This record gives sequence, C-alpha cells and structure tokens, in this order.
Amino acid sequence: MRRIAPQRRAQVFTVGGDIADTRTFIAQLDKAVPGARELITCSGGALPVASKLDDTELRRAYPGLLRIPLAQGIRETAEVFRFTTETQRTQRKGG
Repeated sequence: MRRIAPQRRAQVFTVGGDIADTRTFIAQLDKAVPGARELITCSGGALPVASKLDDTELRRAYPGLLRIPLAQGIRETAEVFRFTTETQRTQRKGG
C-alpha cells in the first residue's frame, strides 16, 4: 500500500470591503446600470450578518491584492455582464 504524503492545509481568509446597506447598494447599482433601481425592491431591516470584517491576514498573505471600492466593483461587474450579453447576441446572429 502506498503512503500518501501529508497535505498542506488550506488557508482561510476573511474578505473585508466597503460597508453599505441595501439602499446604498441599489443606488450605486443604478448609477452603473441606469434604471436598475426600478427593477429592484428592498424592505425590512438590515440583514443579521457581520458588517466589518478584519482582512489583515489576507492582506499579509497577499500584500499586492487590490482593494476595489464598492462603486468600482459594481461598475466593472456591470461592464462584464454587458460585454457577455453583447457577445452572446453577436454569436447568435452569426457575427
């Protein structure tokens, strides 16, 4: 029987970032995707999740890791979706 070498344990990190409530998120999304606010609703109180997370260990392990502000992340994600949608439309048309 072959002996399996011990594996290095996986590292687990907390990812920090901007803190925003749902209404702020929707407002930022509406700036990146005009009209989005009309398609999304929210009600009730805040979700019971931790809001401020310490990502010191992540930053120590990966010192060059970018910190992307919420508005930029939403904008860049919307651009990816637009590009993907346009690419799919073009492919369906045979172009």
